[in-house]
Amino acid sequence: PSMYVIQPGSKIKFRNMYFKNAVAMYRFDNYKGQKQSDVDYSSKTNTTRKFKNTLKYDYDALALSGELGYKTAFARMPFIALFGDAVKNNSTGSDDTGYLVGVKFGSEKVKKRHDWQVMTRYEKLERDAWPDILPDADTYDGQTNVKGYKTSITYGLFEHVDFCASYFNTKKISGPSLDEEKLQLDLNFKF
Repeated sequence: PSMYVIQPGSKIKFRNMYFKNAVAMYRFDNYKGQKQSDVDYSSKTNTTRKFKNTLKYDYDALALSGELGYKTAFARMPFIALFGDAVKNNSTGSDDTGYLVGVKFGSEKVKKRHDWQVMTRYEKLERDAWPDILPDADTYDGQTNVKGYKTSITYGLFEHVDFCASYFNTKKISGPSLDEEKLQLDLNFKF
């Protein structure tokens, strides 16, 4: 299988505000018809053909991304932004959309000591919106057909070293489900 991507984007600044956006077109070749067991890192949640266990669809998709940010005049909370992503698989007729919306505030980026950022988001990713080898592996083990929340708090310990605590609350959109609540702690070194 192979993937081709075209993604133009822009960033518009106006005083203390900015708006970033991008549109991406994805094309997948030789993905439809593959056995799920032959595809590395598959979470085995995309639709397969009965009796053959081969992938039923291609995942040629259109994706949109956007972020509206504002640099405030407050030292305690210097930044706030709303962000979102949406994807639509054009190769299927159902279970073919996904979206994510969220807000983040604090430091625009956590780069040095005492920088901080809080982020919370909600996402919904239907079964065939996206190949099940590509979703965030931390959200319900990288599966599709899931929805839920993620909240993170990141704090700069030193320059280029931060600590992040993330809480996930996710579940399946349809079918049998075990709700997943997970607390994840990360120590990040940036080079």
